[in-house]
Amino acid sequence: MKIATIFATTTFLFAASAQAAEITEAQFTYQNWTGTAYTDDQSGGFLYCSVYTTDANNRVFELDAEKDGTFSFYISNPAVTRRKGDEYKVTMMTDYGMPISANFAALDDKFVYATFTDTGNVVAWLTDATSFRVIGLDDDEAYAIPNVNQALARVLACAAERIPGGAAAATTTPTAPANAGGPKLPPPRKP
Repeated sequence: MKIATIFATTTFLFAASAQAAEITEAQFTYQNWTGTAYTDDQSGGFLYCSVYTTDANNRVFELDAEKDGTFSFYISNPAVTRRKGDEYKVTMMTDYGMPISANFAALDDKFVYATFTDTGNVVAWLTDATSFRVIGLDDDEAYAIPNVNQALARVLACAAERIPGGAAAATTTPTAPANAGGPKLPPPRKP
């Protein structure tokens, strides 16, 4: 199988800080994944749906579907201390499909993240995935995380219930997801 790496376009976005409140009735679980929706504490408006899991080494892998239609990945490794704002050019791979390149940035001393603007392509890329690997972050981290595709389906359904057209509108042909990078707040849920 010929594997080609496709480079994503990067634009850094800086969002204003917001306080998030969990919507407890939106909580869901699927095997090793836990998720919920969040609202803005002040306005009560929907912010994002999030689903996360941890592996045997207590590393956190999180998927967020945002109200603006973007899609974010968060990864944390408790064995690594990061400097806020540090950037990482990584290659992300699943067990199916072509790898993609993306720009991650350190949100704080534990979490790195990347935000993608073309949700349809991210969804198409992850739809058949059952595991995930990141090269270029923490010495070629392999995240043996089962049920990525099922977690994806649930976080998109959560967002689709809360925004018209939702983040679930994924009908485009897969290409490299466009990486928007940059900080977005509130920070990821930390189990």
